[in-house]
Amino acid sequence: MNKGQTAEDYVHHFAKTAYLKHWCFPNPRDESGNRKEICDLLILFNDTCIIVSIKNYDFNGDYIRFGKKVIEKSTKQLYGAERKLFNLNRNIDIKHPDRGIVQIDPLIYSKIIRLTINMGELYELFPLGDMKAGKGFINIIHRDSFSQLIKELDTIPELVKYLFARENLLTSGFPFILEGTELDLLASYMLNKRSFDSNIFNEANGTPINLRNSWKEYNEENQQVREKREEDQQSYIIDKLVERDILKEPWGGKVASELMKLSRADRRYLIHNIYDVVEKYKNKEGIFARRHFELNGILYLIITYPVDTAKQEIDRFIEDAGTVYMYKTDYKYEKIIILGAKYDLSESKYGIVLRTDDQNEEGEKYLDQLCSDYGWFQNMVNAETNFKEFPTD
Repeated sequence: MNKGQTAEDYVHHFAKTAYLKHWCFPNPRDESGNRKEICDLLILFNDTCIIVSIKNYDFNGDYIRFGKKVIEKSTKQLYGAERKLFNLNRNIDIKHPDRGIVQIDPLIYSKIIRLTINMGELYELFPLGDMKAGKGFINIIHRDSFSQLIKELDTIPELVKYLFARENLLTSGFPFILEGTELDLLASYMLNKRSFDSNIFNEANGTPINLRNSWKEYNEENQQVREKREEDQQSYIIDKLVERDILKEPWGGKVASELMKLSRADRRYLIHNIYDVVEKYKNKEGIFARRHFELNGILYLIITYPVDTAKQEIDRFIEDAGTVYMYKTDYKYEKIIILGAKYDLSESKYGIVLRTDDQNEEGEKYLDQLCSDYGWFQNMVNAETNFKEFPTD
């Protein structure tokens, strides 16, 4: 197999197996224009556009050749792709393997990340980035490091936050010489509460920054990291629900986008609350239990209900609940996401309510009557939860 085919296979493997699948466009083409390939991989999620170039060249001790074959060529392609996507006087249509034709509105994307992934030989003094004056920074990461990176930062917000922090670090104006690998840099970032320690990097003054073995200490020896990863396991239920159930619904993309905005810790918190409500009320006959809280400016409403509840009854209940909560929170939220489940967790339901104009007087009377019928908002209990990403922090 030639190197080009190996790189192509990596793109498709990544697009199919990563948590970014629904938002990945492998080898996108200008479907409404000249149908030329725009880049190797495009990732579009909410307001973020990640443009990816894949290169497969070995270093073999030749810095000049590596610079031309990987860095210069990839940089040129990435800038060209960005011009195509954002500087034409028309929208671009691209094709997703599952979703079909998707039109790109350049006004949506306020965050642009340019990324070169090299699949060739990894060596310690691997260039971390490239930039041409006035054209924006390009992250350069080796495939093996990137594969581990997206395993550790396995939500879109966490990946995006790291890449921007990395970009800010490398473009901050001070000389930067790293002794170590990309993963050592990632470990330094993670151990400093997802930021780069200014005491280490800003005071280097051109002297090498030794981060060797930081990743080994973080990945293999840190007890807090092991405990965090163990606690995170429940949170992957959210990812599975999105892929297996939610994205199959006509409105599923809206709910999925909000759930995928959540960090891994937030997803763990969400599942923790579902399990907590189930455990608290599962032996109380006929109870429809509710709990709500805010994440990322969205109100999440959890509803658990008896196993023998008829489908029509729970569908109506969830629809009523979303409308009532929008009204009772004074239309504060643009969206309310409802997650429902039977007490034995054998069935789950989902819903989303978007803010509309306030109800008229007749509508408010109806919603007040629903509250009375259901016994809602009668004796509300507020509770504060101290939830930590690292359980023993």
